[in-house]
Amino acid sequence: MSEVLEIRKKAHEYVQAGDLGLALEEYRKLLKGEDVDPNIYNLMGDVHFKKGERAEAFHQYNEAVKRYAKDSLYSNAIAVCRKMLRLDATYIDAHRLLGDLYIEQGFGGEAVGYLLEYSTELIEKGHMERAADSLRRVIEFAPGKVKIREQLADVYEHLGFMDEARSELLAACEIHEQQGEKDQAARLRARAEDLGGSVDARESEIRVEGEGADRVEIVHKRIGLAHHVPLKIEEVLSSFREEIKKAIGEDDYQCHYDLGLSYLDLEFYDEALAEFGVARRMPELELSSIEMIGYCFVEKGDVDLAIEELKAGLEIEGHPSEDVVGLRYNLALAYEKLGQVEEASKQYEEVYSIDPSFRDVKTRIEELRKTP
Repeated sequence: MSEVLEIRKKAHEYVQAGDLGLALEEYRKLLKGEDVDPNIYNLMGDVHFKKGERAEAFHQYNEAVKRYAKDSLYSNAIAVCRKMLRLDATYIDAHRLLGDLYIEQGFGGEAVGYLLEYSTELIEKGHMERAADSLRRVIEFAPGKVKIREQLADVYEHLGFMDEARSELLAACEIHEQQGEKDQAARLRARAEDLGGSVDARESEIRVEGEGADRVEIVHKRIGLAHHVPLKIEEVLSSFREEIKKAIGEDDYQCHYDLGLSYLDLEFYDEALAEFGVARRMPELELSSIEMIGYCFVEKGDVDLAIEELKAGLEIEGHPSEDVVGLRYNLALAYEKLGQVEEASKQYEEVYSIDPSFRDVKTRIEELRKTP
């Protein structure tokens, strides 16, 4: 087992045991040097979130997003952003990040939906200058959407930028005129006149063409982030899975293993089982994956399945005893769940003989000896 995998495995064992501080110490060992795997920051974010340290968790998630994007692993970055929204639907910066990531990939239409959502949330919170910046970016990719231009005009007017507000209103007026919507054009022209100054639409010098002009509502509907449509955990998690499928290949076993750990730390057991099921195809990850699969089944209450998987793992030949200590420990947990004290004690004793310092094995042995 490689040193990196050993550290990751040890960190996860600490997470399982509730020693979250020690888990973070292990992950920090992997932050040395220039070429740090971005997923380490993602895993550290999960641990901080379990500790209740939301601000630090989201700092780590943002670092993961930045580093994934730097390596052009955009789908990974997008998946982390969507996870942040699942964990906290009020984290509006995730919408900005998603917009930026789609822009970097050249998907302006997809970016529009997120940036518009971000803009609206900024307006609701009273962050008008940031909202104006965001709406300007939306208009770059959807120049023909009059409602967006009118919304930007509202923001400019609120900020006291009357020239800019008038310019947007006149641009929207010109669009209505081109589409033969005379009443709407007249309404916006009158509003522009109320702001003072010239109302010559040609002064706006803003292009209103663009194939993406009619895509905002479509994008919103597709991504499930339209106004007044609440985020659903199942939908975001589904999107997370889809982005991961795009980002990593079926044969990238290490990434599937890492993702399984991330799911497991957040107690998404079914998702973790699927990832460990893929990762176990790699010989170097087989035992660790089976160990995690057994643990998932125990936590889900499928104890008989856990025992079946873990016993099968112990029958795999060619591994030293220290490599299967985790399998034995989880098998003991499973037996203990079923109330089979004798079998549980036998496995714990075996673990203790191999590594007396393994997790809380000594305490568990002592507790079982007290069992009548």
